[in-house]
Amino acid sequence: MSFDNNNSPEIKNSLLRFFKEEKVTIETKVEIVTSSPEDKDTNPQLKNQEQILHIPREAAVTANAQYINRLVMNGFAPRWYVVFHLNNYRYTPECPEFDGDLQHVKNSILQTVYGSRFRKKPVVGKYKRARMVWSTEFGKTKDRPHINLLLEDFSHPWDAQKSLEILFNIMLPKSARCVWRNSAHIQPIHQPTKDNLIRYICKESNWKNTALDYTLSDTIR
Repeated sequence: MSFDNNNSPEIKNSLLRFFKEEKVTIETKVEIVTSSPEDKDTNPQLKNQEQILHIPREAAVTANAQYINRLVMNGFAPRWYVVFHLNNYRYTPECPEFDGDLQHVKNSILQTVYGSRFRKKPVVGKYKRARMVWSTEFGKTKDRPHINLLLEDFSHPWDAQKSLEILFNIMLPKSARCVWRNSAHIQPIHQPTKDNLIRYICKESNWKNTALDYTLSDTIR
């Protein structure tokens, strides 16, 4: 850049200082923009994001386990733990058909044990029917869910393990076609393992799927 000879030395020096300072400023700005930031986000919520995402699931599991324990404290006396599968199932928990099928399964169990007047049987009192707590798991494949059932003792002759195996493996699949034949596993509930068992049947609980079926489960008033 050339300067007019009429310009005084003071003006020339001022202009030179201006361009020199402006160049330094521009270079500094470019360096700031292109350099990688050394400070990283130390927000503890972001650092612990994975743990935070698991909190709702654990809270749901705990809430369901506490609900079952309250039922036990109010008189629910589970004697059997029953697991059985649904056969080639096409519905998800959000489908109305899913709830309808499970209600049909429950009615089929009660009708087989108590006859056609099972709906008139109370859930409390001397002549009450056996009560149940239902939990549903879909697993990883989501296409063949299984039912976890905590069950009080039925009346004779359905109060023995062999009778229950016949009921859930042979008779129930005939009256409820969505039930997988010979898929049931039945075991008695012992006091030392009760708490672990209760948490186990609630293990798929989360904010999307409660796992525990409050509609089908028998509450105790």
